Amino acid sequence: MNNLKELQIDIEKSCDKGAIKRTLRNMVKEHMVDEVDQGTDFLNEYLSHSYTWEAKNDRLRNLSPTVSIRDIVIDIITSIVTVEHPQQIQSVAGAIASRLMYADVVDGVRTAAEMIGVLAHTGVYSFIYPKDSETSSILIKNEYGVSPEVIDLINTGMYLPPMLVPPKTIRSNAESGYLVGTKSILLGKHSFHEYALPLDVINADNKVKFSIDERMLAYKETPKNPHDSGDKYEAVPNWAKPQYVARKTQAFNQMCAVSTQVYDMLISNGNCFYIPSRVDERIRYYSQGYHVNHQGSSYKRAFIDLYDKEIIEC
Repeated sequence: MNNLKELQIDIEKSCDKGAIKRTLRNMVKEHMVDEVDQGTDFLNEYLSHSYTWEAKNDRLRNLSPTVSIRDIVIDIITSIVTVEHPQQIQSVAGAIASRLMYADVVDGVRTAAEMIGVLAHTGVYSFIYPKDSETSSILIKNEYGVSPEVIDLINTGMYLPPMLVPPKTIRSNAESGYLVGTKSILLGKHSFHEYALPLDVINADNKVKFSIDERMLAYKETPKNPHDSGDKYEAVPNWAKPQYVARKTQAFNQMCAVSTQVYDMLISNGNCFYIPSRVDERIRYYSQGYHVNHQGSSYKRAFIDLYDKEIIEC
């Protein structure tokens, strides 16, 4: 049990996406000093400029003085240079907006998008405009490149697999069943509260043992829907459809490969595991994990069996 507990702690640490993001951010700070310095100068000039639209001037003046412009530059660059494929400007702006600490979310997203536009002058990334975009929206293209070291680091981060040892007993809303970290039992960034939750039921549910039905290993996982069909596919311009299908296929194959690694890891360590749950503000249960989850696709559900089996008399 001690060996499994040590292995569980190692898995949780290695899969911690927050820790991986901090490592990537530190890599940008260390290896892209010139770009960060240049970008900081660009943003300071952008913020100090007087614009024709008074509403814009008011919005920029309302930027919290506690916001570090250099940190924002590092955050924007990190979110772009660590991604191989073009990504929508909305997704990057949305992630940065919360760090600008605006009371109005729209002001935050608008300012973040403008900052992304300003920082493009560093040459770290460029834009693909709607007429040339497979999504008919502005895409950000990484011009800096992604090193094999970064790719390997990103690939280590994934949804936590099932636990090899029983989850910790949860005694407050600020805890979860995992052994490392202080993740809350409540899902959502802004949903935490101290009101009563059925922690006894959650703890009982977390103690249920599961195993992989090894017969399912003989069956290959297939997409729920073909990648070359559906509303999203039809919305892609004809010239971009091959790239869209190739990217979706690559992502699906990567998911299958990682899933196989998770199945093998669970089986090789005794084929007995636990799937911890978390709840939302309405106390709806969500089992954690992606590759092995009894709330997943029909294929994923078919993979899971109860570890303790009983004969049912008919």
